[in-house]
Amino acid sequence: MKRMKFFWRRFTLQRLQLKSLRNSKDSERYSEQKRVLFLLFKPTVMFSTENKNYDQNRLYKYTNALNAYCKSDELYKLAKKELVA
Repeated sequence: MKRMKFFWRRFTLQRLQLKSLRNSKDSERYSEQKRVLFLLFKPTVMFSTENKNYDQNRLYKYTNALNAYCKSDELYKLAKKELVA
């Protein structure tokens, strides 16, 4: 899969995740998901399709989950549908 397409899928899912949490903007989960969104823009994460080591940064568990969803067309569509609903 092209790296830009992969990045765009992860960005889209993360943006939808934040949108679904917008009612709880003061919560820890919202701020954590916002940090994940900003983490996606780091060049080492942006174009990487490999999972990162959770010990380096605990937010990598979310990017690794996004990777799993974005590698499969079916999982991506299912996750996107779930977040929009």
